[in-house]
Amino acid sequence: MNRAVRSVLQYSRCLQRHPPRRGQEFLGCRCLGSRGGDQGPLCARVQVLSTSQDATAVLAAYFARQKCMPGDCYLLFGDVGAGKSYFSREFIRFALDDEEMEVPSPTFLLHNMYSGVNDGPPMIHHYDLYRLLDEKYSGVERLDFENTVRSGVCLVEWPQVLEPLGLVPDERVELSFRLTSSSSPTEEKDERIIDIRGFGPQWTRVVETLSEHIEQRGDALGLQYLSV
Repeated sequence: MNRAVRSVLQYSRCLQRHPPRRGQEFLGCRCLGSRGGDQGPLCARVQVLSTSQDATAVLAAYFARQKCMPGDCYLLFGDVGAGKSYFSREFIRFALDDEEMEVPSPTFLLHNMYSGVNDGPPMIHHYDLYRLLDEKYSGVERLDFENTVRSGVCLVEWPQVLEPLGLVPDERVELSFRLTSSSSPTEEKDERIIDIRGFGPQWTRVVETLSEHIEQRGDALGLQYLSV
């Protein structure tokens, strides 16, 4: 295991050991309205500058090292090459504790599945719905997403496809990736802004904890806290 991976694991474990202080107000939280009524779901938000792929892997490790449970859903927004697939790949590797695992893009198949050992996490489903953008969302029903998200962990790239069909879970994590103006996927400098929102009580706590620790210690691993 190389130094970067060890640092990621140590940092993600540190984040999980220290919950946010009770009663702490989360700076930058903005609750969005839910489809089910006027009362929006509990939510939290943090915006981060990731200065390298290793720094992005820290975030993937943090979420993957939560106790993965059926119903966990991560919606990944951003342009082509912004970092969605890299985050997904590292998440799956950390969740299944296999840093050499092949994690191909599901662009053509739309959906890949990964399972761990008997006492490991539930089935992980990796979706890339980009091709369905041009099909007027007509292929979503064959993926049986509504049932899949209840029984496993879902990572969804291009989740815009789900919204018109009412398939976005109320409890979820949304991550929006955007390359900075000084960076590109083909250059050595690989900076991106990642906007992270947690919806529902569980993910509000997780994102609040992440926010606190990035603000305090993130610079050491290339993560800079940005006010929102």
